[in-house]
Amino acid sequence: MARHYIAVENSGMVGEQDVGKFGTYGAAWAYIEKAYTETERDHTSPKCLFPDVCLEEDGMRTYDI
Repeated sequence: MARHYIAVENSGMVGEQDVGKFGTYGAAWAYIEKAYTETERDHTSPKCLFPDVCLEEDGMRTYDI
């Protein structure tokens, strides 16, 4: 059973894009915090890139983790 935590830009939107695959949830969030500014992570900002982490297990994805 393959399990990956994937950092995603524009999560849940048209144009969603994977930006990294990690072995743990913490590693995926650490990447997001390093790669994206606070403004790019702020959902109220017009410059937000909506980064998030999803869990992919056996080809199925969920953000409910």
